[in-house]
Amino acid sequence: MRPPEITESAAGLSARARCSGARYALLYWGSVWSQVLLFYGTNNKAACPSVQQWSVGDWADSFSDLNQSGVLFLLTDLDLAMTFMDIAEASHIEETTRRNRTNARTAYDTVLRLLEKLTPNADQSQAIDAKLASLKTRLQAVGQQF
Repeated sequence: MRPPEITESAAGLSARARCSGARYALLYWGSVWSQVLLFYGTNNKAACPSVQQWSVGDWADSFSDLNQSGVLFLLTDLDLAMTFMDIAEASHIEETTRRNRTNARTAYDTVLRLLEKLTPNADQSQAIDAKLASLKTRLQAVGQQF
């Protein structure tokens, strides 16, 4: 197996290694290392190192960090949805208005779906609920059905 390739992006550091049609990715998000194993049409899994060799130390901390990142994503997505609504209200172009309203509704639906899988703390829940209510009111005002 080749040594990992290290890259840096806005999401953090990433180390990747390939072997026999499989691809391992070791991702760093803040203080958390996570692993991903993807197989691309190969049955030769024995030629690849096992996932356990890439294990993360404390899964409870990793889950907490992952959950926190997810909750922050939801808050950011709701802010973006509100921006879409602002753009739709300010635009005099029908297609721009329609597209931004659709984007805002998609963000609303996505937040509801992902929220079921996350556990925000009390303050985060309150902020998410307030933003969802505000966004829903704005969407209903422009004719969206719920």
